Amino acid sequence: MLDFMEADRVFVAEKDAQICHLQAQISELEKAISFLRAERQLAFERLSSYKYPVLTLPTEVTCEVFIRFLPLCPDFPPLVGLLSPINFTHICRQWREIALTTPDLWRSINLTRSSLQGHTHAEVLVPLWLERSGCLPLRIRAADVESESAPILPHIIPHYARLEHLTLSLNDAEPLAAMKASMPLLCSLNLWFGVRASDLIIFPHVPLLRTVILSDYGSPSIHLPWVQLTSLSLECIYANRAMHILRQTAHLVHCGLHFWPMEDDELHDDLSDVTLPRLESLVMDRDSARDMDFFRAIVTPALLSLEISEQFLRSGSSPTKILETFISKSACQLRELKITNAVSGARPFLDAFPAIHVIRTTS
Repeated sequence: MLDFMEADRVFVAEKDAQICHLQAQISELEKAISFLRAERQLAFERLSSYKYPVLTLPTEVTCEVFIRFLPLCPDFPPLVGLLSPINFTHICRQWREIALTTPDLWRSINLTRSSLQGHTHAEVLVPLWLERSGCLPLRIRAADVESESAPILPHIIPHYARLEHLTLSLNDAEPLAAMKASMPLLCSLNLWFGVRASDLIIFPHVPLLRTVILSDYGSPSIHLPWVQLTSLSLECIYANRAMHILRQTAHLVHCGLHFWPMEDDELHDDLSDVTLPRLESLVMDRDSARDMDFFRAIVTPALLSLEISEQFLRSGSSPTKILETFISKSACQLRELKITNAVSGARPFLDAFPAIHVIRTTS
């Protein structure tokens, strides 16, 4: 009995010794851990106090850098992708705050297939961009998206007064026909419809509008203050409709005419001369010799640059003779001439017009 108790006392003493040894080790480990934590805290404080040079820039400078990162006008940044301002919101908290409070980053809204890049929630992104743009003038392009752009228009309607540039490519002009909003800031308008508009589309108040691009399907239905325009491009237009519009555009400086060939039973309404006293550049495209009468009726005393298809100049006389007649009638001092679809090359024009500084031909 006494031997058994003595053995237990020895066993307990041994365990007490082991426990004391382990406690001593734990104490040392706790000291080591405490030391490591202190070192880590010092390193963390140094990291927290470090300022990346780019983050020390004044907010105004960072804003300017962000703005200059975006594509320059007339290009648009995409809604998503590499050149989208949304990228700035994913870098760090500071840049996110700056981006979300910089309205200039969000004033150009690009609704095209390439801009959306497969994004299926444009109807969510567009209201966000409109809100972030604050009160700044807006540039909106909804093109090449066909019916997908129609659901976006209701979001844009409350902001018509801020529109500075508007490009719309729609299968149906009906969403625009119901619009009677004033656009006091609108400078540039580009409209393309897939079918002819059945209703008159009126822009009641666009005092700053100077540049218009319009397709033939829109031309009979669009009511614009033509007289105040300085740049006009009529796409896929019939010559008689173009003539009707040009009679109202005495202040044009730049004009582009891209014709549809006329039908056999379609006649010009009025082939009397129309004078464009301020026109400096004229582009006439499409191969339709029947529109030669239209060319003869245009008088452009201030014209400096002319681009025209050689097909326009081939109607019973040599191209150079017809061009000489046009220049003589207009009494213009042409400086640049570009002949497209040229079959005779540049030499005949170089010989006939030595006073023109630049003559180019393309086939």
